[in-house]
Amino acid sequence: LNLGFSVYHLSRPKYSFLGTDQRLYMRYVLSGNAVMPIANSRYAWMPGIMAYYQGKAKELLLGSLFRVKLQQDSKYTGYKNGAALSFGAWFRLGDAITPTLLFEFHQFAIGVSYDVNVSGLKPATNTRGGLEISLRFTNKNPFMDGKIKPISRFN
Repeated sequence: LNLGFSVYHLSRPKYSFLGTDQRLYMRYVLSGNAVMPIANSRYAWMPGIMAYYQGKAKELLLGSLFRVKLQQDSKYTGYKNGAALSFGAWFRLGDAITPTLLFEFHQFAIGVSYDVNVSGLKPATNTRGGLEISLRFTNKNPFMDGKIKPISRFN
């Protein structure tokens, strides 16, 4: 389970090109996600939420991925030689649906998503959205649980 909260523009910097005293509003971001394994299987459900607030603007994203672990633990070392494939979608309330595909391998992940407009702007965009590619590195291997057994020739 991961929960996060952040605040941006604490000093409320000026942003006007015309020399006025207009300042940025502080931006608040709340996020949360979880990996909920399905007992005795290689599957997991990964729900999540993101909320952004800045001045009068706000945005709420709700989504979920379904994760399938592709590689199992080594029966000799206990090392989790992990890889997983996740698929699902995110919904930006009142605006877009984003189908998502994510491949994880050890500490790396690569994802592909596509923003599909479903709001009142749909006629102007012809339901076209934006393709996004993401790369991720996690400092701690998410497939490790600290239960590495020493290799022994006698086991």
